[in-house]
Amino acid sequence: MATYAAAPIPQEIIKTMLRSNWQNYGGKVPIPEFLEVNSVEEAYQHRANYIAKDYIFIVASQEGEDAKPRDTFRYWDIGFNLTLLVFTAKSRQRLWDIKDEIRRITIWKMHDITNNEYQLVLYKGFNELAFDENKVWRGQIKIRFDSAGVNFSVEEP
Repeated sequence: MATYAAAPIPQEIIKTMLRSNWQNYGGKVPIPEFLEVNSVEEAYQHRANYIAKDYIFIVASQEGEDAKPRDTFRYWDIGFNLTLLVFTAKSRQRLWDIKDEIRRITIWKMHDITNNEYQLVLYKGFNELAFDENKVWRGQIKIRFDSAGVNFSVEEP
């Protein structure tokens, strides 16, 4: 009889990874508030007090998980893209400090994902977005989860 194990969700994996490894450097880079949203547009419509704290909106890829079979269709390469939108009213320097901390953690923990779904977390890059009329600095970080040669052999229940 098979036992149930909840599948790891990339949004939860990245949130846990960042929260548990964040260094605030004596309060200079406090841990931001993490919120999951369904789209970039939803993040921009979200109303929050950006002066009080910084926010990271976790946006799943609209394409979802991609899977590519290998020769025998028993092994697959799978991946999942996430976008992290960083919002801060503090300063442009704070935006870059948050980006650096996310990059440090994801590179440091690149192979240290403790679940059975993804083998690798990749920091794919950063793009600073326009300073908006509400005086909020914004940036976009791309993250990818990958696994190669995953055995998807199906057993009868």
